Amino acid sequence: MILVFPTRRDPRLYMAACLCLFVILSQLYLGFSQTREQLIAGVLACCVFDLLLTAASTRVLSIPLSGLISGLSLGLLLDSGARVLPFVLAAMLAIGSKYIVKFRGKHFFNPTNFALALILMARLGTITPGYQWGGGTTALWIALSMGGLILYRVRRMPLLGSFIGLFVISAITRAALGREPLTLALGVMTGAPFQLFTFFMLTDPRTTPNTKRGQVLFSAAVVLTDCVLRVLRVPNTLFMSLFFVDALILLMALLGLSYDVFVWNTASVSIGNGKSLGIATAKGNSEQTI
Repeated sequence: MILVFPTRRDPRLYMAACLCLFVILSQLYLGFSQTREQLIAGVLACCVFDLLLTAASTRVLSIPLSGLISGLSLGLLLDSGARVLPFVLAAMLAIGSKYIVKFRGKHFFNPTNFALALILMARLGTITPGYQWGGGTTALWIALSMGGLILYRVRRMPLLGSFIGLFVISAITRAALGREPLTLALGVMTGAPFQLFTFFMLTDPRTTPNTKRGQVLFSAAVVLTDCVLRVLRVPNTLFMSLFFVDALILLMALLGLSYDVFVWNTASVSIGNGKSLGIATAKGNSEQTI
């Protein structure tokens, strides 16, 4: 069995470093409620599960960078009180979704978002409250600087720009209709959960379109779904909206209505014996974000 190491151009290395910094800040500076036992359990479960499933499906031992990214993300976003089990369950759902919830060899859900959505629907946890991020100012500039560079490398700037622009329009519209105050509608954008979702989850290069037009349409679908869920007073609308849009795309693929979804970042790299593994390319494509 071949052991594969990530190349220096693999954007997942940078993503993992960014998220490690966030986790360090959350524990030493921001005073997050997540315990070290929860963080260790989530990261370890993601890495081990990712390593085993990758080896079982490709017969390749690959450094579990994707698992590390998912585990760190869950450690930042999942709040389950003092319970450790939801972190382990979320890890299994996140990594397992790449190998189980797929069609014609493609997975449709961002792994971490898939796990969070199911945990939220099962009421086994919630999203980390915004006040733990110290008002969001520190995390805002970290996310903008680090996340912006990542999205430039994976060619998802049109997705980012259209999502932020459409989200602002949605917020202004809801405020104009008296659904919520404008400061509240726009204020969510300064919170770190919004920034982590936008820069590290929504823009997953493996589960979003390659073309500029496709990225704009994808972001529009997420914003529209988010707006409807907010009007209906559904909690954690961002994460649920991406889950529902991904589910719709999977349904369209099953019905044969989504004709180009199977070519979203299908590039792969060659490894030792000529096999290929969708880990990273010199152009910056990655297997997943978080």
